[in-house]
Amino acid sequence: MPACYKKGKEQGLWYEIKCLEETIKIKKQLDKDASFEKGILRAYKKLTEKDYQKPFLQSS
Repeated sequence: MPACYKKGKEQGLWYEIKCLEETIKIKKQLDKDASFEKGILRAYKKLTEKDYQKPFLQSS
């Protein structure tokens, strides 16, 4: 497991994405399958893209 899972205090989507990227990088170095983590990372990024496409203010 990467070191980011042992820190404890950090939270939030940004932190989760960084941990997944670190996990994928480590698994790639070890020649292990990281398809599960890549799928989660794609889903997180898709969620954040949808959030940024929403209008901040809606006119009445």
